[in-house]
Amino acid sequence: MTVHVDSVSSEVTTESVPEAAGGSAGDTAWQELDRMRALREEMDRDRARTRAEGFDD
Repeated sequence: MTVHVDSVSSEVTTESVPEAAGGSAGDTAWQELDRMRALREEMDRDRARTRAEGFDD
């Protein structure tokens, strides 16, 4: 079945990220470490999900 879309319009708005009040530089380092750890876990899940096993051509 063929679908033809004549035009698509969208509206994008940006919002500024509020600055963190207080805290120390150590807090920021731990937050960055947690973000990197979560990203690594997501990448590992994606790799396991899309892995092709048994296709030794």
